[in-house]
Amino acid sequence: MNFIYISHTSQKFYDQTRFSILTLLHLLVQKNDRAIQIIVYTDSPESVPSHSLISIKKISQDLIKQYKGPFHFVHRVKLKVLLDESRKNTEPFLFVDSDTRWLSYPEELLQVMSSKEAAISPTCYLHVRESDNLANISDQYNKMYENFGPALQSFGVHLDQPFQMWNTGAVGVNQGAIDFFEKSLKLADFLIPRVLPTYWLEQTSLSMIAINHYQVKPLTEKILHHYWNYSFEAPFYLKQIFQEMSKTKQFDPQNLEEQAKFCFEYNWDNKVLGELSRMLKQKRRYAKWRNSPMKFLHKTYIKLHQFLLKMTGEFETYNPK
Repeated sequence: MNFIYISHTSQKFYDQTRFSILTLLHLLVQKNDRAIQIIVYTDSPESVPSHSLISIKKISQDLIKQYKGPFHFVHRVKLKVLLDESRKNTEPFLFVDSDTRWLSYPEELLQVMSSKEAAISPTCYLHVRESDNLANISDQYNKMYENFGPALQSFGVHLDQPFQMWNTGAVGVNQGAIDFFEKSLKLADFLIPRVLPTYWLEQTSLSMIAINHYQVKPLTEKILHHYWNYSFEAPFYLKQIFQEMSKTKQFDPQNLEEQAKFCFEYNWDNKVLGELSRMLKQKRRYAKWRNSPMKFLHKTYIKLHQFLLKMTGEFETYNPK
């Protein structure tokens, strides 16, 4: 089975991926599990730890730009990589977001994914179930079933199936998942120019298709901690952790398996992240202000497309090309 990561564009994601991989590597070494291969899609191979259980698939910035699509949707890169991986590899795999750390060995997931029953009753692992209410995001999300019912049905979505929003910081599938990721990508591409805010459309699309095609199970926070809510603070915390690791006298800093043990056993403290949040309040505000023009332009761009689609009568319809 393969565990898939995507790491590109900035030091923040390189550091997050490194830390997550090291916590996973420690568990694999402890279990003497050589059957799992960690695959990292990255534009910076030198940022990825070197180990026999880790392999690299280089992706260029040009390809990343292409994967973002015409609306420059960064989370579309994830959907494209998942589809590519499902086409290239018939083995089960688990995708893992970079802003994670492994807490325990995923015994149940590995057993389910390798069992014969998985082929009879297809199972999809997602991280955690977050909500059943699209209105919690926005009015445009809340009206998706009303506005796009026939289009959603064309993707295999049952309109009478109660919606579940799952966090997709982990996505685990057995073999034969090409159709799942093709539909998820096509659904996202349909929704991106029609629904605001776009930020949650990747996990909305994956959730919507998954609950209609799979028995969905949670990987849970007991197995994998997903610290997405500290996205701004985490890079500063990881920098501190890596600095401590480089200065420790307890092991050879060049020994990757000892680095993995250090990261896994590190006393991760959300109180420290809370303190960083208070300390970095002004920096966060500045970053938000700095990014606001691009967000405004993106939102305006989507609204323009919504207007054009309504004018041409294509807003509610899906026309496969």
